[in-house]
Amino acid sequence: MGIDIKDELSRFDTFLSEDGNINIVFSGIFGIGKTYFLRKYFENNDKYIPIYLTPINYIVSSNEDIFEYIKVDILFELIRVGANFKKEECSFSLATQMYILESSNKLLANLLKMTEKIKFGTDFLEKIINFKREIEDYKKDISIDEEEDAIGFLRSYTEQSGTIFEDNAITQLIRNLINSLKNSEKEIVLIIDDLDRIDPEHIFRILNVLSAHDNFYETNEHKFGFDKTIIVCDIYNIRNIYSAKYGIAVDFNGYIDKFYSKEVYHFDNTKNIIKSVINILTSIQSNQDIGINNTSNLSYTPCEEILSSLIKSKALNTRTLLKNLHKTYQNNRVLKIGNRRCLATNILSINILDFIRSMFSTFNDMKTAIYKLRESDLIISDKDNFLRVFLALADYPKNHFHVNNYVAYDIHYTVGNAIDFGLIDIDYQKSITEKIKAVDCSDVLRSAFSNYCDYFA
Repeated sequence: MGIDIKDELSRFDTFLSEDGNINIVFSGIFGIGKTYFLRKYFENNDKYIPIYLTPINYIVSSNEDIFEYIKVDILFELIRVGANFKKEECSFSLATQMYILESSNKLLANLLKMTEKIKFGTDFLEKIINFKREIEDYKKDISIDEEEDAIGFLRSYTEQSGTIFEDNAITQLIRNLINSLKNSEKEIVLIIDDLDRIDPEHIFRILNVLSAHDNFYETNEHKFGFDKTIIVCDIYNIRNIYSAKYGIAVDFNGYIDKFYSKEVYHFDNTKNIIKSVINILTSIQSNQDIGINNTSNLSYTPCEEILSSLIKSKALNTRTLLKNLHKTYQNNRVLKIGNRRCLATNILSINILDFIRSMFSTFNDMKTAIYKLRESDLIISDKDNFLRVFLALADYPKNHFHVNNYVAYDIHYTVGNAIDFGLIDIDYQKSITEKIKAVDCSDVLRSAFSNYCDYFA
């Protein structure tokens, strides 16, 4: 099962096709599926040929090496997409002419040797060669060619690897190969992927190298002849790193806006990712009655809603979710509640939090995600059901799941005999509906999670 990206593909296609939209910053949070999306978009595309760079491979290198590694990556990609490498055989007559031009001294010496043996003395050859050398030296002394001097100086830099002015044979080869691809009437797109996975110290070094390529000799044309460039990253993460490195007073917009032609493209497929939660939960395998994979179970809807809320708040991403597709999940924890013991799966609130905990790398990551949730982040379709599952745990220091009547959040509730399930019955007295509407479910969830940490984690 894949995440539906149809709408986002259409939106990006319109954006990329805009006139003058040459440089693009493609932004999205880590793990949201930027690479997957771009690979799908350019797969068998009839308008573009993608060339991918992965700068994470360059982070141990100096700036000079980065220039060379970029060329290596581009050449590998050009081979992958089937660029035409020219193979031309030189004719014999042309080879003869070139050889004579380049070997005139050698030919002259051979001719004079033969002439010397026939007519002249033994020192004639040496005198002729010395005379020719003196003439050439004199010619150099009296000749002034400022343009040639300047060109020679510049050529020394264009042939030197690892400089911003480098334009040696390999660079020219790459440019020619890219131009040959353009004969297919497709635009060639350079994609710099995974910039947000690079150590902060190296991000701006690589951006500066790419900037030098994109302003080749101040012509505003890409050094290698690409039609478009796409930099893939999380722009907000880059902004924070920039501020930490150079200070919040330094203008980030003035730095980053040279990398995009119109505006930053914000990749956001959150709605479709949220829609996929139901497929992921129902795909989970277990030999227990874990509830969360059964849409008719009371624990399923609150679990789906909390996961959807964490996606909405950017605390969970596509990569993490897809790891749980068809996952085998077991929860064999045994909990002590007073003098009683029960399985964690029998207390719905705890069972849900246990499962969500398995989706985070560390417990602290989960804490941060839950405590950052606010009412505006929550996607709760049925507050009554949500409170029935989580209110007793949110009020646990008072009730300890003992059978009795209690009040929390101005709601009267009863812990019944089914304490193994951690469920409550709400006393639907007068005006209770309005009181339920007024409850901040994010506060209930944070309190429930705090007690989960203190008593059951």
